[in-house]
Amino acid sequence: MRISGVSATQLTSAKPTFSSTLWPSQQSRLQQLNLGGSHGRLAACQAGPTPPPPVPAATFAFSPHVDSTVLASQLLVLAVTLGAAAYWWWSVVPSARRTLAKEKRSGPLKEYLVELQENPDKGVERWFYTDWLQQLQRRQQLAAQAAAKRAAGAAGLSATATSAATSTGAAPQAGQQPSTASQGVAADDVPLLAQQSTPQQQQQQQQQQPPAEETYVDKEPNFWSLDNPLLATAAMLAAIGVVSTVLHGSP
Repeated sequence: MRISGVSATQLTSAKPTFSSTLWPSQQSRLQQLNLGGSHGRLAACQAGPTPPPPVPAATFAFSPHVDSTVLASQLLVLAVTLGAAAYWWWSVVPSARRTLAKEKRSGPLKEYLVELQENPDKGVERWFYTDWLQQLQRRQQLAAQAAAKRAAGAAGLSATATSAATSTGAAPQAGQQPSTASQGVAADDVPLLAQQSTPQQQQQQQQQQPPAEETYVDKEPNFWSLDNPLLATAAMLAAIGVVSTVLHGSP
């Protein structure tokens, strides 16, 4: 049989052979495909390439350690923070509170409080400074009482001195000439006699003696007070935390 002038024997002999150019493993695979037909080719496609052998994982010995430079920087930041907080707690706040206490007694702050006390139109400001206005009112009452006691004591001392001088310097009987030599007292010593009094008069003078004027003592203010910024800040942060917990914890 001839096809276009070429015989079938020639076509068979002209079929290329690739067996000489394949590796042994590839030749065996090709033979399996030729022998198995379509089933062998399907199994080979499903099997896929052979996975590479597993590489043994490297073993590491973990030993925790801290970098000295990082630790030093962290300690420095912590020391600076604690130092600033301690200086603010034990120096800045007490000094500012002592200055504030002085200004509430005498200074621009006292003038402002007096102005608020006399001006009822500033209701919000008066409510905000209620405690300070009450303290100012108490100090004014104590000052008025002390002034009244001093005035009463001064009047009592003046009356006592006048009565003593009158009784000591009484006029002698008619027709008699006062003799200072017989009395053993000079005329210039008559005021000294007025100062001499009986124990009863001295006790009365001590009772009528005016009290000492109130003086401000530079003492440490009460720590547990609402005008302490430390407590105010802590209370504000605690309130914010409680509100946040309630809002986020509610379903």
